[in-house]
Amino acid sequence: MIRVIAITQFVFLSLGFLALTIIVKASTYPDASAQPIPAISTFLAQYGAWFLLVPVLWTVFAMICQKGGRGLLSLNSAQVSGVILSAAILGVYSYAIFKP
Repeated sequence: MIRVIAITQFVFLSLGFLALTIIVKASTYPDASAQPIPAISTFLAQYGAWFLLVPVLWTVFAMICQKGGRGLLSLNSAQVSGVILSAAILGVYSYAIFKP
């Protein structure tokens, strides 16, 4: 289950980054004064590649939890946090892409 969540996070980040970069570049062509670009869109288009570390870091966290943690470090909490993180990634990129 950990691999599935990590791959989902990676796919959401990759596709969101690519789509947002294309939209930002298309909206500034041929001149930069065509439409104002929201700040979150430009931030994610410029620094979105760094967010690809999120699935790696979450996978390390989940592997530590899988080794027998209890409480906040249980495997169930790691899975729930991974699903919430995936939903947050999808939500942020969707907001940045579809924001008028």
